[in-house]
Amino acid sequence: LFFGVLGLANLQKRGKVERMTQKGIDVMIALDISNSMYAQDLKPSRMEKAKLFTNKLMDAMSGNRIGLILFAGRSYLSVPLTSDMEALKMNLSLASPELAQTQGTVMGDALQIAFSSFNSKDAKHKAIVLVSDGEDHEEKAIKEAKKIGKKGIMLCTVGVGSKDGSTIPLPNGETKKDNEGNAVLSKMNEAELKNIASAGQGLFVNLNSIGSNVKQIANRLNQISKTNLGESRLANYTSYFQYFLGLMLLLLLLEFFLPSRKAHKGLRTAFTILFIMLAP
Repeated sequence: LFFGVLGLANLQKRGKVERMTQKGIDVMIALDISNSMYAQDLKPSRMEKAKLFTNKLMDAMSGNRIGLILFAGRSYLSVPLTSDMEALKMNLSLASPELAQTQGTVMGDALQIAFSSFNSKDAKHKAIVLVSDGEDHEEKAIKEAKKIGKKGIMLCTVGVGSKDGSTIPLPNGETKKDNEGNAVLSKMNEAELKNIASAGQGLFVNLNSIGSNVKQIANRLNQISKTNLGESRLANYTSYFQYFLGLMLLLLLLEFFLPSRKAHKGLRTAFTILFIMLAP
């Protein structure tokens, strides 16, 4: 019983410490959370479709550092560059137009924050992915995209929505209306998103098939040369449980050869139960 308990404790000895260098790129994902993302021309909605795409893209780009920006009328950094996929996905799952205190679609601000989130050095190892329906009424996005492109940062855009457009159902059950009381028709601004991607020397995709769209963006991002993202230390441990379990088994076998007395029956039973517990 004593050696069985030691075996269960799995005593270990620390061995050689190995240093591992992580290589990859930095990717900032800017996700649109404006009210227009409630539109349902993509099922179940633009917002849910965009989040599913972003989730799959994070999986495809695991091993790199990824950050998340959420934007509507204002932009904010939800998760800085990190290799922690769980933290990224947790914040992504909470993304919703309800988080936006100011409504609108200001892509230029989102691009500016993405750019400022990078280290100013080694721009050729960085990329930005903008996921939006493109309904921006300012010219700042193109200016920012050109600045980003000149720095050597790749900028890809993902268009969410359709050319025909859709009305915007709000959480209170009503449909979004303009100042004159007419239902607002939201359409994806494909031309704007294409121009931004072109200025950023990147790729535009129309979000229609998540699997192929993720593959397109991931393949483009994987063309970027990788750099050292940091160094981690991994310690190896040697386990000694098998020696204690071996002694326990040996003593258990020896016990079966002892004279069959009443005092030994309880001990034999205890050993047998412990052996069954430890058996693979």
